[in-house]
Amino acid sequence: MTIRTGYPRDGIHDVCVVGSGPAGLAAAIHCAELGLSVVVVEAGGMLPQDGASLPPYGEVVDPARHAPLDVAVCRALGGNSWWWGGCCMPLDPIDFAPRDFVADSGWPIDEEDIAPYYEKTAAFLDCGHLVFSSPAVAFQALDDSGDVTFSRLERWARTRAAPKRHGAFLRDAAAITVCLGTTAIAIEQEDGRARIRVRDAGGEATVNARFHVLAGGGLGSTKLLLEYRRRHPPAFGGREGALGHYYMGHVHGSIADIVFDRPELAESADFFLDDATWVRRRLAITPQAQIAHEILNTSFWVDNPPFHDHRHRSGILSAVFLALSFPAIGRLLVSEGIRRVHIGTNRNYAAHLANVILNPFSTVAAAWQILRQRYLDKPRRPGFLIRNKAGRYALTFHAEQMPQRASTVLLADDAADGALRIDLRFCPADAVSIVRAYDLVDRSLRSNGIGRLEYHVPAEEREAAVLGQLTDGYHQEGLMRMGHAPATSVVDGNCKVHGFSNLYVASTGVMTTSSQANPTFTACALAVRLAHHLAEPGARETGARDSSGVAAPTSV
Repeated sequence: MTIRTGYPRDGIHDVCVVGSGPAGLAAAIHCAELGLSVVVVEAGGMLPQDGASLPPYGEVVDPARHAPLDVAVCRALGGNSWWWGGCCMPLDPIDFAPRDFVADSGWPIDEEDIAPYYEKTAAFLDCGHLVFSSPAVAFQALDDSGDVTFSRLERWARTRAAPKRHGAFLRDAAAITVCLGTTAIAIEQEDGRARIRVRDAGGEATVNARFHVLAGGGLGSTKLLLEYRRRHPPAFGGREGALGHYYMGHVHGSIADIVFDRPELAESADFFLDDATWVRRRLAITPQAQIAHEILNTSFWVDNPPFHDHRHRSGILSAVFLALSFPAIGRLLVSEGIRRVHIGTNRNYAAHLANVILNPFSTVAAAWQILRQRYLDKPRRPGFLIRNKAGRYALTFHAEQMPQRASTVLLADDAADGALRIDLRFCPADAVSIVRAYDLVDRSLRSNGIGRLEYHVPAEEREAAVLGQLTDGYHQEGLMRMGHAPATSVVDGNCKVHGFSNLYVASTGVMTTSSQANPTFTACALAVRLAHHLAEPGARETGARDSSGVAAPTSV
């Protein structure tokens, strides 16, 4: 049995992984498969509710812009995979390149450095084979236009909670010890080598490992590094360094409907099965159009109108809204963060109930189909596009956020307990880019005889409408950004923390730009790549001695 409570004081390990979310488990499992002994320290317990009594990370400056911490952070075995929607797709090649109109862009690596690990990542996340593009015949003219494509695919994990997929391996693998109820409280340093100090029910201890990997999510890992810097002010470039700055996620919302000239075209926008995996197409701005029009990487979904807006007059959409409004039911259907978005704040329950009563037969039929495909069929369908005869749907944007230094996660000046002050900011450039992307999509749809956009607000109000919708906090990117120079980044191209010989980060927080793609797949690919790096002979020689100076093991 390798899942236990508390840290074994006599343990000596090749790798210590702090945190057991998707990136942490990807690193740990692949290190074990490559012959390294691994200890995983996790503050929470087996299930999310087991970590409910842990102290919060800190406070959010603007709650309207950032998700509540109780749904943005999950401390349990599997971390945020318990609340993860399951969307898988890699970053695009353009995301790694410097762009003149994107502040502080450019990675020290490119897609070719990560792509060899995509197959293992897809197997780890259980999202089928590596197909992230699929042209739709009815949209071929759009794909050929050079500005907008409808070929980009997102894949959806068949098993989302990591313990459900990898629990047996974690229990049975002799190479991994998982320590629940064990909180990393400090990074210590001696001669450039890191040591992790932990606390469990038995008190404090120092983990004996050759390598340490911070995988406590963007906020958790940043918190440990910030606390180290407070004790050692010159570290990471001091307050002028990049640590805790450039906090990003994805901008998300809608300011227009898409109206197809032929209603049947909506079929290409719905979920479909590929390799026994649910996939969906995204409408996206091509790389050449992004450069030509100075648009941040942006994609769109053809989507249902907001569930909480009773004016859609759809019985099934109102039935879904009513179900989600009850927390005990809604949390069984979707993650808590998504549930809160869907139920909104202005709720007219009587109007929703009327929609259901006025459409009883179609509501019952659609409800049965949804319940069957989400809970009886395998794999579970991740979502639905409710068809309508008018061919009108919401067009929802999902876009890269402009990196900006002023968007921060820093230690609160008056907090002795290491509490964070979380200040996620958006800027006018985010809105300008999204409005340009919508206009480009509208022109492309019209010129190719596919349809048109109908905006919710006049042209002069669109940028303000976008800015009013922007919020995130789930993806936690940019805080420990990757780069060549310690003055402008926190980790190098191998995810090693500048100034340390044996401290690494496996997290979305190392991403330099945020892309239109959800970050979990790329974060896990970086973690798998890191595992291979640590298993290389050169890395083993670098970490040939453990934190106490005793020769460390080089194999299980």
